[in-house]
Amino acid sequence: MTDPVFDSPQAGKTHWRRRQAERRGIHSLGGIWHVVRAIGRSDREVNASLVNLGFAVYSPRVLEMRPLGKRQMSARQRRAGIEISRPELVPLFPRYLFVRFDMGRSAWRDIFGVVGVAGLVCDGGLPVPVTQAVIDRIRDLETGGTILAREQKMRVVFAVGQQVRINSGPFADFRAVMQTALDQPFDQVDPETRVRVMLSLFGGAQPVELDVWQVEAV
Repeated sequence: MTDPVFDSPQAGKTHWRRRQAERRGIHSLGGIWHVVRAIGRSDREVNASLVNLGFAVYSPRVLEMRPLGKRQMSARQRRAGIEISRPELVPLFPRYLFVRFDMGRSAWRDIFGVVGVAGLVCDGGLPVPVTQAVIDRIRDLETGGTILAREQKMRVVFAVGQQVRINSGPFADFRAVMQTALDQPFDQVDPETRVRVMLSLFGGAQPVELDVWQVEAV
């Protein structure tokens, strides 16, 4: 077999990393989405590193109008005291990225070796799964791969006493009753937000805390 020819050393390095990932069995369309937490403002660097390792990564972006800094304005503009804004792409969930992998393969632990990764959002020592339905709901907000902030109307709403279904974890498919009220715009829900539900166990109602992504309305 003829060795591939690359336009740059970086392209060759990326190809080599992906080949390594394929041999370790992590580069596939399978697996379940989880949440990786990045350090500081390293979202983009972490995203690129995980992709190079063969992971599927989803980092939704919002197009917002951000004020221009005074140093970027002309002297006349500063003297006039006007505010100038320009569109800027920012993360929907700063410091958090959705990453898909199969926990049945040991190579997912390579995530912890990526510079800028603080860890995974976990529950009971295991990474919390995020259903494809949640990812699809976020993608439904996009226009051309970007969420337009002014059109952001979707909210996450749960009322006390509402019947819900647990969609993942040890209590998957159990029905429960919300004990925590939640009403927030989708883009303001922290991925680590916890909610309390009442679950029928052992002949009685038991309070259980879950990640907000683990419950859905019925």
